[in-house]
Amino acid sequence: MFREYSAFFNKQYRDQPDGGFLITLQKAFLKALRDGYADKQLPNHIFYADDCFVVYRNLGFLKDPDFQEALAAAEVDSVLLGRVWRIWLLAWSMQCRWRSEGLLLDCGTYNGRAFQVALHYSKTRLGYRKDAIVACDLFEDPPDEARKKDHGPDLREKVAKQLGQYGQVQVIQGALPQSLMHAVGSPITWCQIDLNSALADSETFRYVLPKLADGAMVIFDDYGFSRYEETQMELDEIVSKLTNSRIMELPTGQGLYVHRR
Repeated sequence: MFREYSAFFNKQYRDQPDGGFLITLQKAFLKALRDGYADKQLPNHIFYADDCFVVYRNLGFLKDPDFQEALAAAEVDSVLLGRVWRIWLLAWSMQCRWRSEGLLLDCGTYNGRAFQVALHYSKTRLGYRKDAIVACDLFEDPPDEARKKDHGPDLREKVAKQLGQYGQVQVIQGALPQSLMHAVGSPITWCQIDLNSALADSETFRYVLPKLADGAMVIFDDYGFSRYEETQMELDEIVSKLTNSRIMELPTGQGLYVHRR
Protein backbone atom coordinates (compact mmCIF):
# COMPACT_ATOMS: atom_id res chain seq x y z
CA MET A 1 0.00 0.00 0.00
CA PHE A 2 1.29 3.47 -0.93
CA ARG A 3 1.49 6.04 1.87
CA GLU A 4 2.54 9.66 1.94
CA TYR A 5 6.25 10.40 2.05
CA SER A 6 7.34 13.02 4.58
CA ALA A 7 9.90 15.34 2.97
CA PHE A 8 10.57 19.03 2.57
CA PHE A 9 10.22 19.77 -1.15
CA ASN A 10 8.88 23.32 -0.78
CA LYS A 11 11.51 25.69 -2.21
CA GLN A 12 10.86 28.14 0.60
CA TYR A 13 12.65 25.81 2.99
CA ARG A 14 15.80 26.64 1.03
CA ASP A 15 15.42 30.33 0.29
CA GLN A 16 13.53 31.78 3.27
CA PRO A 17 15.29 32.92 6.49
CA ASP A 18 13.20 30.59 8.67
CA GLY A 19 13.39 27.61 6.28
CA GLY A 20 16.20 25.79 8.10
CA PHE A 21 14.56 26.38 11.47
CA LEU A 22 11.24 24.98 10.27
CA ILE A 23 12.92 21.86 8.84
CA THR A 24 14.76 21.22 12.11
CA LEU A 25 11.59 21.79 14.11
CA GLN A 26 9.49 19.46 11.95
CA LYS A 27 12.11 16.71 11.90
CA ALA A 28 12.28 16.81 15.70
CA PHE A 29 8.50 16.75 15.91
CA LEU A 30 8.25 13.85 13.45
CA LYS A 31 10.85 11.87 15.41
CA ALA A 32 9.04 12.50 18.69
CA LEU A 33 5.77 11.53 17.04
CA ARG A 34 7.16 8.24 15.73
CA ASP A 35 8.93 7.49 19.01
CA GLY A 36 5.57 7.69 20.72
CA TYR A 37 4.40 4.51 18.96
CA ALA A 38 5.79 1.08 19.72
CA ASP A 39 6.78 0.22 16.15
CA LYS A 40 7.84 3.82 15.32
CA GLN A 41 5.27 3.84 12.51
CA LEU A 42 2.56 6.46 12.31
CA PRO A 43 -0.95 5.03 12.62
CA ASN A 44 -3.27 5.20 9.63
CA HIS A 45 -5.25 8.15 10.99
CA ILE A 46 -2.21 10.48 10.81
CA PHE A 47 -1.06 12.23 7.63
CA TYR A 48 2.24 14.09 7.61
CA ALA A 49 3.49 15.28 4.21
CA ASP A 50 3.59 18.25 1.84
CA ASP A 51 3.54 20.69 4.79
CA CYS A 52 0.27 19.12 5.99
CA PHE A 53 -0.19 17.44 9.37
CA VAL A 54 -3.57 16.02 10.32
CA VAL A 55 -4.70 13.49 12.91
CA TYR A 56 -7.80 11.35 13.43
CA ARG A 57 -8.75 11.41 9.75
CA ASN A 58 -10.13 8.49 7.75
CA LEU A 59 -7.80 9.14 4.78
CA GLY A 60 -9.98 6.88 2.70
CA PHE A 61 -8.30 7.91 -0.55
CA LEU A 62 -5.07 6.25 0.58
CA LYS A 63 -6.98 2.96 0.87
CA ASP A 64 -8.81 3.30 -2.46
CA PRO A 65 -7.62 0.31 -4.56
CA ASP A 66 -8.16 2.16 -7.84
CA PHE A 67 -6.05 5.05 -6.62
CA GLN A 68 -3.38 2.63 -5.43
CA GLU A 69 -3.38 1.00 -8.86
CA ALA A 70 -3.10 4.37 -10.57
CA LEU A 71 -0.10 5.36 -8.44
CA ALA A 72 1.58 2.08 -9.32
CA ALA A 73 0.79 2.40 -13.04
CA ALA A 74 2.37 5.87 -13.13
CA GLU A 75 5.44 4.59 -11.29
CA VAL A 76 5.27 7.45 -8.81
CA ASP A 77 8.43 8.42 -6.97
CA SER A 78 9.01 9.92 -3.53
CA VAL A 79 8.34 13.42 -4.88
CA LEU A 80 4.79 12.51 -5.91
CA LEU A 81 4.19 10.44 -2.77
CA GLY A 82 5.19 13.54 -0.85
CA ARG A 83 2.37 15.32 -2.68
CA VAL A 84 -0.13 12.47 -2.72
CA TRP A 85 -3.04 14.51 -1.36
CA ARG A 86 -2.55 16.95 -4.24
CA ILE A 87 -2.46 14.03 -6.68
CA TRP A 88 -5.67 12.69 -5.16
CA LEU A 89 -7.44 16.00 -5.83
CA LEU A 90 -6.45 15.71 -9.51
CA ALA A 91 -7.75 12.12 -9.69
CA TRP A 92 -10.99 12.85 -7.82
CA SER A 93 -11.82 16.00 -9.79
CA MET A 94 -11.04 14.39 -13.14
CA GLN A 95 -13.27 11.39 -12.52
CA CYS A 96 -16.04 13.82 -11.55
CA ARG A 97 -15.81 15.32 -15.06
CA TRP A 98 -14.80 12.19 -17.01
CA ARG A 99 -18.23 11.53 -18.52
CA SER A 100 -19.06 15.15 -19.29
CA GLU A 101 -18.59 16.58 -22.77
CA GLY A 102 -15.38 18.46 -23.43
CA LEU A 103 -11.65 18.08 -23.31
CA LEU A 104 -9.31 17.48 -20.40
CA LEU A 105 -6.49 20.04 -20.38
CA ASP A 106 -3.28 19.86 -18.36
CA CYS A 107 -1.16 23.04 -18.48
CA GLY A 108 2.26 22.32 -17.05
CA THR A 109 2.38 18.56 -17.57
CA TYR A 110 6.13 18.18 -16.92
CA ASN A 111 6.87 14.40 -16.98
CA GLY A 112 3.19 13.44 -17.08
CA ARG A 113 3.22 11.28 -13.95
CA ALA A 114 0.65 13.26 -11.94
CA PHE A 115 -1.61 13.64 -14.99
CA GLN A 116 -1.26 9.91 -15.67
CA VAL A 117 -2.44 9.02 -12.17
CA ALA A 118 -5.61 11.06 -12.71
CA LEU A 119 -6.20 9.57 -16.17
CA HIS A 120 -5.59 6.01 -15.03
CA TYR A 121 -7.84 6.39 -12.00
CA SER A 122 -10.68 7.87 -14.06
CA LYS A 123 -10.41 5.34 -16.87
CA THR A 124 -10.27 2.41 -14.41
CA ARG A 125 -13.44 3.57 -12.69
CA LEU A 126 -15.45 4.87 -15.64
CA GLY A 127 -14.01 3.39 -18.85
CA TYR A 128 -12.80 4.90 -22.11
CA ARG A 129 -13.75 8.48 -23.06
CA LYS A 130 -14.02 9.73 -26.64
CA ASP A 131 -13.24 13.42 -26.12
CA ALA A 132 -9.75 14.83 -26.42
CA ILE A 133 -7.07 14.87 -23.74
CA VAL A 134 -4.47 17.63 -24.06
CA ALA A 135 -1.12 17.88 -22.23
CA CYS A 136 0.92 21.10 -22.53
CA ASP A 137 4.39 22.10 -21.41
CA LEU A 138 7.66 23.58 -22.58
CA PHE A 139 9.16 20.14 -21.81
CA GLU A 140 12.63 21.48 -22.62
CA ASP A 141 14.53 24.44 -21.12
CA PRO A 142 11.85 25.95 -18.84
CA PRO A 143 12.46 29.03 -16.64
CA ASP A 144 14.58 28.35 -13.56
CA GLU A 145 11.56 28.55 -11.23
CA ALA A 146 9.89 25.63 -13.03
CA ARG A 147 13.00 23.59 -13.90
CA LYS A 148 13.06 19.93 -12.78
CA LYS A 149 15.34 16.98 -13.38
CA ASP A 150 13.35 15.33 -16.22
CA HIS A 151 13.18 18.40 -18.44
CA GLY A 152 15.05 17.83 -21.70
CA PRO A 153 14.84 17.32 -25.47
CA ASP A 154 13.27 13.85 -25.23
CA LEU A 155 10.62 14.61 -22.62
CA ARG A 156 7.76 15.47 -25.00
CA GLU A 157 8.04 12.15 -26.83
CA LYS A 158 8.26 10.22 -23.57
CA VAL A 159 5.12 11.90 -22.25
CA ALA A 160 3.24 11.29 -25.53
CA LYS A 161 4.07 7.57 -25.37
CA GLN A 162 3.23 7.37 -21.69
CA LEU A 163 -0.20 9.03 -21.98
CA GLY A 164 -1.25 7.61 -25.35
CA GLN A 165 -2.90 4.58 -23.77
CA TYR A 166 -5.65 6.73 -22.24
CA GLY A 167 -7.43 7.95 -25.37
CA GLN A 168 -7.11 10.74 -27.92
CA VAL A 169 -4.10 12.43 -26.38
CA GLN A 170 -2.52 15.53 -27.89
CA VAL A 171 0.82 16.69 -26.45
CA ILE A 172 1.59 20.35 -27.19
CA GLN A 173 5.06 21.81 -26.72
CA GLY A 174 5.47 25.55 -26.29
CA ALA A 175 4.88 28.55 -24.07
CA LEU A 176 1.45 29.01 -22.54
CA PRO A 177 -1.09 30.28 -23.34
CA GLN A 178 0.29 31.03 -26.84
CA SER A 179 0.70 27.37 -27.81
CA LEU A 180 -2.97 26.69 -27.01
CA MET A 181 -4.47 29.27 -29.31
CA HIS A 182 -4.53 27.18 -32.49
CA ALA A 183 -4.81 23.79 -30.84
CA VAL A 184 -7.43 23.88 -28.10
CA GLY A 185 -11.11 24.41 -28.74
CA SER A 186 -14.05 24.29 -26.42
CA PRO A 187 -15.69 23.21 -24.29
CA ILE A 188 -13.09 22.40 -21.65
CA THR A 189 -14.49 20.27 -18.85
CA TRP A 190 -11.40 19.83 -16.63
CA CYS A 191 -8.15 21.75 -16.40
CA GLN A 192 -5.04 21.91 -14.26
CA ILE A 193 -2.76 24.97 -14.39
CA ASP A 194 0.68 24.53 -12.85
CA LEU A 195 3.13 26.98 -14.44
CA ASN A 196 4.97 28.41 -11.41
CA SER A 197 4.46 31.95 -12.67
CA ALA A 198 1.81 34.53 -11.83
CA LEU A 199 1.86 35.89 -15.39
CA ALA A 200 1.71 32.49 -17.11
CA ASP A 201 -0.95 31.13 -14.74
CA SER A 202 -3.19 34.18 -15.02
CA GLU A 203 -2.87 34.61 -18.79
CA THR A 204 -3.53 30.90 -19.35
CA PHE A 205 -6.61 31.07 -17.13
CA ARG A 206 -7.86 34.13 -19.04
CA TYR A 207 -7.64 32.09 -22.22
CA VAL A 208 -9.26 29.00 -20.73
CA LEU A 209 -12.08 30.71 -18.81
CA PRO A 210 -14.49 31.51 -21.70
CA LYS A 211 -14.04 27.98 -23.04
CA LEU A 212 -15.08 26.25 -19.81
CA ALA A 213 -18.20 24.07 -19.79
CA ASP A 214 -20.81 24.52 -17.10
CA GLY A 215 -19.55 22.67 -14.02
CA ALA A 216 -15.97 22.48 -15.32
CA MET A 217 -13.27 22.20 -12.66
CA VAL A 218 -9.96 24.05 -12.73
CA ILE A 219 -7.17 23.15 -10.30
CA PHE A 220 -4.40 25.68 -9.68
CA ASP A 221 -1.41 23.88 -8.23
CA ASP A 222 0.38 26.99 -6.93
CA TYR A 223 -2.60 28.99 -5.70
CA GLY A 224 -2.25 28.56 -1.93
CA PHE A 225 1.52 28.71 -1.48
CA SER A 226 2.91 31.93 0.02
CA ARG A 227 5.74 31.74 -2.52
CA TYR A 228 3.09 32.41 -5.17
CA GLU A 229 1.05 35.09 -3.42
CA GLU A 230 1.05 37.17 -6.61
CA THR A 231 -0.47 34.21 -8.47
CA GLN A 232 -3.35 34.06 -6.01
CA MET A 233 -3.95 37.80 -6.26
CA GLU A 234 -3.98 37.75 -10.07
CA LEU A 235 -6.33 34.76 -10.27
CA ASP A 236 -8.68 36.19 -7.63
CA GLU A 237 -8.92 39.41 -9.59
CA ILE A 238 -9.82 37.56 -12.79
CA VAL A 239 -12.50 35.49 -11.07
CA SER A 240 -13.90 38.52 -9.25
CA LYS A 241 -14.20 40.57 -12.44
CA LEU A 242 -15.41 37.89 -14.83
CA THR A 243 -17.49 35.46 -12.74
CA ASN A 244 -19.77 35.38 -9.71
CA SER A 245 -17.69 32.72 -8.01
CA ARG A 246 -14.50 32.35 -5.97
CA ILE A 247 -11.53 30.00 -5.93
CA MET A 248 -11.40 27.69 -2.94
CA GLU A 249 -7.98 27.63 -1.27
CA LEU A 250 -7.14 24.12 -0.06
CA PRO A 251 -4.76 22.94 2.69
CA THR A 252 -2.72 21.16 -0.01
CA GLY A 253 -1.70 24.55 -1.44
CA GLN A 254 -3.94 24.11 -4.46
CA GLY A 255 -6.92 26.19 -5.50
CA LEU A 256 -10.17 24.73 -6.88
CA TYR A 257 -12.47 26.67 -9.18
CA VAL A 258 -15.86 25.34 -10.33
CA HIS A 259 -17.28 27.17 -13.32
CA ARG A 260 -20.93 28.13 -13.59
CA ARG A 261 -22.40 29.82 -16.62
